[in-house]
Amino acid sequence: MRRRPFNLATILLLLLLVATAALWTRSYFRDDGWSWGTRTGRAGMESFQGRLTLGRIDVPAAELARIPRGRLFVSVPAARAVANYLKPSWSAAGFQVTSLNQRGYAVRDLRIPYWALLIAAGIPLIVLIAKLRQVPPGHCRKCRYDLTGNVSGVCPECGTEIRQRLPDRPIL
Repeated sequence: MRRRPFNLATILLLLLLVATAALWTRSYFRDDGWSWGTRTGRAGMESFQGRLTLGRIDVPAAELARIPRGRLFVSVPAARAVANYLKPSWSAAGFQVTSLNQRGYAVRDLRIPYWALLIAAGIPLIVLIAKLRQVPPGHCRKCRYDLTGNVSGVCPECGTEIRQRLPDRPIL
């Protein structure tokens, strides 16, 4: 029963990896954005040009009535979205930060490349798979059968020859 949570976590991380790769590919063809209203404007996330963007825009109080409220999902072709894309204030290794203040409007966003998200999801997956592959002490290396009390030198389950390590004993 102890392996079940590891198996479930491995499957979930693998699904996360596949979904991230699919979004990464789609981001070159479509600009997908999901946003919601805040007290001072809007916040949201966007998938575009190989990056996941997390950001917000604060608007002057007089303009709040013109900003849509609630949740919005928008998907437009990448060719149309390029014209509205803000240039980053800082950029390194695919990571980008945008900070813009103009006439009472404040835009802040962080753009994370999908390759970094794949690595972030892949490392725990590799660790989990390595843990699942470990053979507990006292078990057959081939079929993981519990060999406690076995003195025959052969696994009764699969027939593999057992190389038992003798415990270290001090010489008297």
